[in-house]
Amino acid sequence: MKATDHKAQERDIERKIKSSAPGSDKRKEAEGELQELKMLRGKKKMNFTRMTIKRLEDEGYKADDVEQYNGHSKRSKDLFGIFDIVAVHTKKKGTLYVQITSKANISSRQKKILGSSVTETILKAGNEIHLYGWVKIENRWDLEIREVKLRTPKKK
Repeated sequence: MKATDHKAQERDIERKIKSSAPGSDKRKEAEGELQELKMLRGKKKMNFTRMTIKRLEDEGYKADDVEQYNGHSKRSKDLFGIFDIVAVHTKKKGTLYVQITSKANISSRQKKILGSSVTETILKAGNEIHLYGWVKIENRWDLEIREVKLRTPKKK
């Protein structure tokens, strides 16, 4: 992505932040997006997708990036609008669907996944959904992994 595209995207996110109430979910999500954009804009761009695929392969998975890039619109589209990576393992049943984000943005992504109509179908079919939240602490990358499960209704 060109530097001018990053600056335009950053301005759009800053407008979202200014127009959102302090402490609101919308504002928190926009702040997470801004942090993620700034992390990706550094001199040594560390690609979350590459790091995640390497980690999964180290755990014995076969993994691939399922995000599609549209050169005309200069936008990426995730699988089902949510997932960046799909992985399979010979010793595990089902498929692993992974959403990658920054650690700061992990909660908003979890809400997005739980709000999607495809989530229930994926999980009921015996698959797993994981959120990978990356953050740089000092000079190393740290990862928080959350497994997404269907909410069970509370019994009265």
